[in-house]
Amino acid sequence: MQSAGQSQRFLPEKQVGRRELLKYFGCYTVIFILISLIAFHPFAENETSFVWKIDGIPQYMLWLKYTGSYLRTLIKQLLHGNFTLPMYDFNIGMGSDVRSFFKTEPVEFLGIFLIKDNMTWFFYGLLILLRIYLIGVAFSCYGFYMRKDGSSVLAGTIIYTFSSYTFYHILRHPQFAIGAMLLPLLLIGLEQVIHKKNMLFYTLMVAVSLLSSYYFLFMNTAIMGVYALIRLGDVYDSHRVREFFKMLGRIIVSYLLGCGISAVFFAPSIASFFLSARSSSSTGTTVTQSLLTYGATRIVRLFLTLVAPIRETGSITTISVSVLILPAIILLFSGKVRKKVSL
Repeated sequence: MQSAGQSQRFLPEKQVGRRELLKYFGCYTVIFILISLIAFHPFAENETSFVWKIDGIPQYMLWLKYTGSYLRTLIKQLLHGNFTLPMYDFNIGMGSDVRSFFKTEPVEFLGIFLIKDNMTWFFYGLLILLRIYLIGVAFSCYGFYMRKDGSSVLAGTIIYTFSSYTFYHILRHPQFAIGAMLLPLLLIGLEQVIHKKNMLFYTLMVAVSLLSSYYFLFMNTAIMGVYALIRLGDVYDSHRVREFFKMLGRIIVSYLLGCGISAVFFAPSIASFFLSARSSSSTGTTVTQSLLTYGATRIVRLFLTLVAPIRETGSITTISVSVLILPAIILLFSGKVRKKVSL
């Protein structure tokens, strides 16, 4: 049997050098700026910001300001020898846990540099652009980790970064970017676990994901499950059942360690979720008809809107990926490629 550490199919022997990486990211940055100027020009032309009036003004801008203010206050206290962490704030409504307003998403921590309140709208929009840029950086890191050539990585990065999810959801809900941003990094860590290299990076990425959003970690976990099954057939030539359970054990241990690191933030979040108005009504019944499925009609609508212009299928669910994904899927599961991809 070929060992996981030695199995390198689909991967060229030569890794990308530093000069090639600098050239690539320079090219990506230029393309990112050009697409952003074209895509977001209507905002400047109409003198509007990225702040969505429904959730952006009453929630997201306040979260950004509060997170920055909390971090500045905390640093001042630490510098003066006060190591007590403020956990409750009576300035939040009639008093609330600071966790309800203090957001642990890494990009949100940059709110510490937001000093002037009149620049909040500008800083808010700047962080949205940064999030979108980092999505491409993360996907590029995954592409180069898998040792793909620069042109292929760049094409995939642009498609992955500038999808309808970006233009429709991330502009309205900036925190939705964390799922797309961390998924490629989680897959890098998963590759290391599959190839028996190291569990540390995967553990840390799971911890950061849970720290940022348990909801998006849940969705990325489902994606990683399918990904691991596909990679199992590529990495191992024989004894796949035995190797599958070994791989599954390593993944579960690493995953649980990551969850344990962020449990102190996860537990209060999940507790507040079950007490929120969106999870239960006044009668104590679940608002959603089923916690497992949206129903058969939703699946049909998802396929019908796969490459359609932005159109919701319900519960702000939209796919609308690039039309290039259709021939890519056909090529992936046809001919020689189909023979190489196995469960």
